[in-house]
Amino acid sequence: MPVPFPALGEGVEKTADIVISPVNLTANGPAHLGHAGGPFLRMDVLARACRRAGHRVRQVLSNDHFENHVVVKARALGRDPAAFARENDRLIAKGLAALDITFDMFPDTGDPAVLARFFDVAGSLAAALDAGGKVVARREKLPVDDAPVADFEAGAAPIEERFCIGGWFACNCPACGAPSGSFFCEACGAHYSPAEAPQPRSRRGNITGFVDSTCLYLDLNPVDALAQSWARMRIEAPFRAVAQRFLDNSRPEMRLTVPGLHGLAWDDRRFCDRQILFSYSSLLYAHHLLLGAYLADAGGGNPFEAGHPALLIGATAIDNTVPMLAGVTGCALAQTRYRSFDRIYFNHFLHLDGEKFSTSRGHVIWSHDLEGVCGLDTDILRWYLCSIAPEEAAGNFVRAECVAFHERVRATLDHRLHALAAILTSDAEAAQDPDPCPDPGIGATMRDLLQTQHDCLAGDGLRLRRFAATLDAALALGEAIATPAQAQAWMRGFAILASPVMPRLAQELWQAAGLDGAPRCADFARPATRAGSALPRRDGPPLTRAALDALTP
Repeated sequence: MPVPFPALGEGVEKTADIVISPVNLTANGPAHLGHAGGPFLRMDVLARACRRAGHRVRQVLSNDHFENHVVVKARALGRDPAAFARENDRLIAKGLAALDITFDMFPDTGDPAVLARFFDVAGSLAAALDAGGKVVARREKLPVDDAPVADFEAGAAPIEERFCIGGWFACNCPACGAPSGSFFCEACGAHYSPAEAPQPRSRRGNITGFVDSTCLYLDLNPVDALAQSWARMRIEAPFRAVAQRFLDNSRPEMRLTVPGLHGLAWDDRRFCDRQILFSYSSLLYAHHLLLGAYLADAGGGNPFEAGHPALLIGATAIDNTVPMLAGVTGCALAQTRYRSFDRIYFNHFLHLDGEKFSTSRGHVIWSHDLEGVCGLDTDILRWYLCSIAPEEAAGNFVRAECVAFHERVRATLDHRLHALAAILTSDAEAAQDPDPCPDPGIGATMRDLLQTQHDCLAGDGLRLRRFAATLDAALALGEAIATPAQAQAWMRGFAILASPVMPRLAQELWQAAGLDGAPRCADFARPATRAGSALPRRDGPPLTRAALDALTP
């Protein structure tokens, strides 16, 4: 049965324990606006909406320092992969924080103490999978190339360094013939071994032959169990179709290990080379289990342990559909110690001015560069990103459109706030009653908008575009404000409605209404706890197209 989503309105009878663990980013570069405006902003909005309803929410993240593309990029730059990954880890955290996307826990997996814990967690997962009887050792031939390897004389590097796999490997897909590489086809979803692929080639040299390697795979049979799990998690049909295509085009199994030196080792006597956990199955799941282990340190157990009552929520973009629905979910079903997510939300890509984000072409906006941009209001940028959320199709961040949206919203907000200040400071009624009861008429409309927001979050998918539209309706409601009671109702209502999207403005309005703490659905009609603070303003220098253009390298 699908797991019901907890109530997000005023009358929450039972507080839920919710853990949100989005997919980790590969630490081969900073976070760009496409990352931040995709799964991370969506999960931040969801987390804040759950908290304002009174639920206990913990949002956690760690980044993948061991994915092959970290090594590929580091070697291209002449950098040590471990140091390079830790530098990008810090930039990713800074970039997400620039959009007020924060986490209760964000361990640096390159830190020696965290890494030691990670090895322990990976070992526990490997033991659980082995005990589940679904791990298959497969002897396969993997390509090696003639590319020189740093710190080793020609031909003297360890075999793990000479394998042409991951980001080094290019080919045509054996299932559909499309240009492909690594172990997955982005065109059809097929998962393959490099030896099966036609026209194999190296992106760093020339393939000189194929060498035997014993890797581990996860037997995904019975595949009906996977499909039932997707239904229980209420995975939306387009993303289920991507995962089903993977099963249809491939053997019902998922790679668990690859040969390598940079990663978490999986010890097994059957190996003829050093094998590490594969980033798109066992390692991806181990990241979430590591975060669960750290949450357990705070009390209440590891929420990823079987039987734990927390609602587990994951999120990622469409390119990680197979890793999450076959890799992670397959690992969860193949053993009994750990459990799967209760919900996984997927999104399409966010483009920049109609084209895919591209680091190589410089067509990118790094999220950490948003910090300190002249005239930029982070709250309004979050609102714009929600209004173009890539939920049912690709989204498009258009710089000129963003500037126009930003300036329109800021001017409207400042006009509303200025009018409210005039009502609250000059009205005779306000002088006699500095804490009027919120106007019930406006309160009823705000509650209707809150129910719409609940519907946007509690269905099979997240609909942030509709969610953002409720803020337009609430902002328009401010046009008719004429009395202190209406002003009080609008400030409280808008603070509650806007808090998941515009956390800074929402907190300022809540304090201006004389209320302590953060905006909460249940506190709309609560008497003020202190004298209200001054109403905020949203004036200042304008955001310009030139300021956004300057962010592109």
